[in-house]
Amino acid sequence: MEDLNFIPSDREVRLEPNQSLIFKFSNEYKLEYVNDFFTDFTGYEIHDVIGEGVEGMKHSDIPKLISSMLYESVENKKNINIILKNTTKDGRFYWFLTDFQYEIDEENKLLSFKYYRRFPSKSAIPTLEKLYKKLLDIENHASIEVAEKYLYGFLEEKNMSFSEYTAFLSKGEDFKSMVQKVETSQNLPAGKAGKKSWFRK
Repeated sequence: MEDLNFIPSDREVRLEPNQSLIFKFSNEYKLEYVNDFFTDFTGYEIHDVIGEGVEGMKHSDIPKLISSMLYESVENKKNINIILKNTTKDGRFYWFLTDFQYEIDEENKLLSFKYYRRFPSKSAIPTLEKLYKKLLDIENHASIEVAEKYLYGFLEEKNMSFSEYTAFLSKGEDFKSMVQKVETSQNLPAGKAGKKSWFRK
């Protein structure tokens, strides 16, 4: 993806309940398809993104640890429903809820996957913003490993996975209607940064 050299602004655009951004990736994490609404909503043209990853759209407010959780979920072909923040082409930002579907072969090898970005719970965003800021501060002043230990302790205290915590924060809204089939994330292996997983066993 072309480096657009912009600094994300504080201008927000919002997904509505009936709107979804749809991406299809190869097993090499290269973008093969986006729906028409993606280009309308984000300002990116098809040629800006096809054949690329989505790192160029990541907002700087999202900790590396949270991005690693997404990649680990994809590696293990597991769905994970968390609320994230990304940028549009002109530097504005939007919040969205993640949702994944996987196509696998008879040997359980990944062929491709679809990544949906859906309407997020507005009530959950202020709490998650504070948590993400705290994790980002830990990463910047210590390391991603220290941030992981903090997050594990945080979730362990609540006896929840990150997806479950997202659902808990979204309880004022119909969380189940915001996602498709939600697969369990309790059996994911340990995170790369430590011996224990981010997810409740």
